[in-house]
Amino acid sequence: MSDIQVIVGDLICEYETHGEQYRSMRQHDAAERLQRKADILRTYLAI
Repeated sequence: MSDIQVIVGDLICEYETHGEQYRSMRQHDAAERLQRKADILRTYLAI
């Protein structure tokens, strides 16, 4: 796995973790934005 893949993977995890925190604070819009970002980045790892 390349360094870039590791960095992107870490960023995905960070977005998902923060998204869960936002959901727990009932900030669903912010959580959804982070989830969309994570989903977009995940497609780049699949290429």
